[in-house]
Amino acid sequence: MHHLTKPAFCIALLMAWRSPAILIAQSSIPDPVAEEGKESVQTGTSIAESRRRLRDLEQPMLLLAEKVRATESSLGKDHPDNVNQRADLQELVQQTFTARQEIQRAELGEFTRRLERMKESI
Repeated sequence: MHHLTKPAFCIALLMAWRSPAILIAQSSIPDPVAEEGKESVQTGTSIAESRRRLRDLEQPMLLLAEKVRATESSLGKDHPDNVNQRADLQELVQQTFTARQEIQRAELGEFTRRLERMKESI
């Protein structure tokens, strides 16, 4: 299990605590239907599948962040329930970060292939 540094975890928590509606509206993830068929260089899965996986991870992360915030305000930061929830949230944040990196790597691979094709055609 990878552990985030304290500043990175704090940033992830702040990001997760924002309203889910705002996060969805500001999402830079394009429509997966438009991206269908692009293959990831490292995983062999399509970019659209990776985006769906990311979306599947983000929703529970946002819900758990809200739960952590509620538990922290009602029971206190050091309460065992809050400590356990924060550990679970940290794991979800790490998985989401990894999924986002996979998408970026796949997009970079696709961009590189497109660039090579353009160079060959010139």
